[in-house]
Amino acid sequence: MRRWISGLACVVSALLSAGCSGPKDSPPQKDPPPALTASVTAAVINAPPQKTAAPLEEIPTLAPKEVKFDGGKVAGPYPIKGAIMVSSGIEVGRLVGDKVEWIGRIPAERRWGPTYITNVYGQYPDAVDVLYQNVNGRVGEPTLMALTGKGKEIMLSEGGGFGDINGVIRLGESTLVAYRTMTTRFSFSHMRGPFVKRTPTSVEKMGCTKEEMEWTYAQPQDPAMVGKVVAATTGGTVVSFGNLCEKRGAAAEIWDKNGTAKIVELKQWIKEVEYSPTLIVGQDDDLYFHNKGKDPILRFKDGKFETVAPPSPGQPLELMASQEGKLHANSAGMLYRMEGGKWVPIAKFAWPTWLGRTAIDGETIWVDGMSRLEKRAPIDLTDVCTTPFVFLYDVSAQNQKNFTFPSTRKALQSFAQASEIQLVDFEEESRRRLGVVVKTKAQADAVVAHVRATMKDENPRPICFAPTNPRVIDLNAKP
Repeated sequence: MRRWISGLACVVSALLSAGCSGPKDSPPQKDPPPALTASVTAAVINAPPQKTAAPLEEIPTLAPKEVKFDGGKVAGPYPIKGAIMVSSGIEVGRLVGDKVEWIGRIPAERRWGPTYITNVYGQYPDAVDVLYQNVNGRVGEPTLMALTGKGKEIMLSEGGGFGDINGVIRLGESTLVAYRTMTTRFSFSHMRGPFVKRTPTSVEKMGCTKEEMEWTYAQPQDPAMVGKVVAATTGGTVVSFGNLCEKRGAAAEIWDKNGTAKIVELKQWIKEVEYSPTLIVGQDDDLYFHNKGKDPILRFKDGKFETVAPPSPGQPLELMASQEGKLHANSAGMLYRMEGGKWVPIAKFAWPTWLGRTAIDGETIWVDGMSRLEKRAPIDLTDVCTTPFVFLYDVSAQNQKNFTFPSTRKALQSFAQASEIQLVDFEEESRRRLGVVVKTKAQADAVVAHVRATMKDENPRPICFAPTNPRVIDLNAKP
């Protein structure tokens, strides 16, 4: 939901405002803050991967494949209700099979230069909204424009400065925009449809102190919580996730259908909400929130929060929803779908694959850059494989070409058959990767078990693979 929409401008504005002292604001309330009133539950949905009708080895292996469109490359996908949208230059269209039906365009230029599209929101066909900005990041002036139907245009940071769209919220026929800029506090603005209003809770009501909040010169005082991501359930409950009084920790602000707000602290699960978390609208009047790394998935339904066990605990995770609102997850080389409260594996990847912006329409899955996930030959390790191999991890771009991976070498040096294996640095599918050449499937399984026991949080995988032109790294090499 929330996008970084004027990165360079944000950096510039931060530099310009550094060292400025803030104005005198209202003193903090002496009375303690009111009790938090939302109902919270610590119930855990234990949802480990489940067996499917087909054995795991029969689950299809997928890989992104770029699709060529008439007229050249397009950007996206931008999944909205009723359609999957794309863009090209200043034009916006919707996918129809492998074709694009162009439906409108943004202004080619604003006063500070050419423009480009950064996102599409809303509902097809009568409420499509396009977010665009100037190419000049110093004066990006990010603007949300009603492309179809009736709605007002909302421009952020006119004349320069950063601007964040924290959520474009659909409430029946109405649309609200949650935003924050350098010169305006975190707020909601009505964009289209019958007028609705949502007001964030004030710092005075929650008893936030000056020591907790940032009191800057360039910006009016924010409310008690800046929502870093904001969305509405299908039933019309608006939920915002952020940090209460900035320093008290993770919290959620909840507005019921009448607009009455209450704040719930989430510190029992999450220490603090990061800059760009994930918020998914489900299909059962619920929301799913994931902060980062090992933080749990939180499900909000019926005014309560509960944790959802990830499909691969301790591993990186991407959450997404299909066009029908079904929750999906990409983790540890597998794609899962939530069915009946349980994670069901539906596909696997030959190599670690970060999908980015994703649109799932039935069996068709579009990923960032308008590639489509298509079947490819699996590389699972079987008894008949003649090239057993253990994939360890993708290599950081910061590592030099002659890097010797001392931590990994140290772990492998204690392997009982270390003299029989080779640590190799290689490239596959345009990524630099690290792995171990082994002699047998049994030895591959033994290496996997050893690495998991000696290297915390690693997820080695036995595969059938022979790298091309690998760089062999001596396990006893000097750093």
